[in-house]
Amino acid sequence: MTSFSTPNIICCPKCGKFLQQRRLASFNDFGAVGWSDGYSSIFGLSAVSSLAHCPCCHGVFWYDNAKKVGTLPRESRGMSSITRLMLKITGDKRGDLEKVRAWNETPLEWKSAPNAEVPSFQDLLAALEDRASLTPGREMIVRRKIWWEGNDHLRHNHDETRWQTKAVLIEEAVKENLEAMLCLHASFSEPDTIEKAELLRELGRFDESIALLDCFDNKTWEVDDRRRLQVAKILACARNNDARVSEVWRSEYTF
Repeated sequence: MTSFSTPNIICCPKCGKFLQQRRLASFNDFGAVGWSDGYSSIFGLSAVSSLAHCPCCHGVFWYDNAKKVGTLPRESRGMSSITRLMLKITGDKRGDLEKVRAWNETPLEWKSAPNAEVPSFQDLLAALEDRASLTPGREMIVRRKIWWEGNDHLRHNHDETRWQTKAVLIEEAVKENLEAMLCLHASFSEPDTIEKAELLRELGRFDESIALLDCFDNKTWEVDDRRRLQVAKILACARNNDARVSEVWRSEYTF
């Protein structure tokens, strides 16, 4: 089951307001689906991002640029004076008194701080325009998210209904983003070969995609079983001249 740790308290670098930054403690892949573009619909992962939307000023910012001021403790229930006395006598082995003290001493501004939000598609486009804050790594993060959301109208649920009824990007914009990602991969010392092959395939450059992955079975690649399935799917689609994003795996567990 997906669960979250106590949130960090940060200051929005745009407006200075306190925000809660959610932190993932654990997750599972119940009901999840994995796709050839590397996206997986594991519940909760979208809430943990390096990019955020501020609900106060509606600005988009990088968590790396936000000042962390503390961690919000878990809310502690009030206790009676008799319970307090008993805990003091018995030694408070579970730390209940400390939990109450920590919660009571937490600033009200922290307790009432809203959650930093998952960026919208328009936030992603805004982040891409903010060239001053972009590094190649950050640009790849943004473009990958744009790529994934751009493919959402081609994905389907377990009941075969589509995630979205229409595309969020026109075909020219999709192609421009994919080509920009390829250029970024060329600048990295250790590019993701599997992702690069999928980019080439979705651009219709099937022979180049196949050439990147054809040696997969003859090399020792440190990838997990799902990545191996991804390679097989990309190769099969490329050999059939199929440029569409394709489902690779489904979790054997459902809700």
